[in-house]
Amino acid sequence: MKCYKLKVKLLNISKPPVWRDILVHDDITFEELHHIIQMAMGWEVCHMHQFIVGNRRNGTYIGISEGELGFDTGIDQLDHSEVPISQYLKKVKDKCWYEYDFGDGWEHEINLVEVVDLSKEQPVPFVLKGKGACPPEDCGGPWGYEELKETIKNPKAENYEEMIEWVGDDFDPNHFNLEEANNRLLEQFLIPNVQEMIEQRVPNNILLNFSNKHTSTWSNSQLKLAKKQFGELVNLDFPIIEPTMSKEDVQMIATTSIEQIFILNPKAVHILGEGSFTVVIVQLLMSFGIPCVESTFEKNLGISKTGEKEVKYTFSQFREYF
Repeated sequence: MKCYKLKVKLLNISKPPVWRDILVHDDITFEELHHIIQMAMGWEVCHMHQFIVGNRRNGTYIGISEGELGFDTGIDQLDHSEVPISQYLKKVKDKCWYEYDFGDGWEHEINLVEVVDLSKEQPVPFVLKGKGACPPEDCGGPWGYEELKETIKNPKAENYEEMIEWVGDDFDPNHFNLEEANNRLLEQFLIPNVQEMIEQRVPNNILLNFSNKHTSTWSNSQLKLAKKQFGELVNLDFPIIEPTMSKEDVQMIATTSIEQIFILNPKAVHILGEGSFTVVIVQLLMSFGIPCVESTFEKNLGISKTGEKEVKYTFSQFREYF
């Protein structure tokens, strides 16, 4: 697969410098690159952004469309969801710029360092290495950040206590954790938004095909990251559904359990499930195509507050259902 190695450097920052080397697919859009940069750097995706290609001071702007924003920005720019990065980043040494938070004015320089063909074993997007902590959001931009760094290293500074209370006494401008950066990317890009699909009641065959297609493209490295992020469930224990629970409570527990199943499907981990369920959760599980093995069956266990008869099942096995 063809990928780009990009160096993303935060400008106007003194020691320590802040930069990330990242791998991305060559066919992603600038919108996707925006989210990758946010996760790799450690930003919180809470402000406006734009890219500039061509000339730094008089180039082409790429950003959120006015239709998506819902108002006229007054800036002539291309829609970031429609422009692939390969349209402007084509060869080594090509560059563009990424601006985040127009108030604080964080400017990033993005350089195409290398065009590489990688095996499937390499997870993408991926942070290769980096340096320096991401500045806190809303700290006043590069100049505010420089002042913050000077303040927190001097306990005698006038507003030392205030700054420490804001950023935390463990904030270290030199800190960069490669594993944390890649876990953020994993959560954002390598795990499907199953909960949203469930809530939208996506048809069973589409949901299953989506999950199967998604994980079939994961490399071993990506699967290891998934296990590390979410935990390997050797035994998946479902909550007991009590007769006094409302339908809403049952629905919440069921969707949470289903989400865990789809995130950690049998291609990533070995899953066994065991628990007791009412007929409501049985129907919900089966509506998503999850086979339910009835090992015990008892009727007339009582009447819930909603007046529904409770039927208890115990399911001993959920396996290989994709």
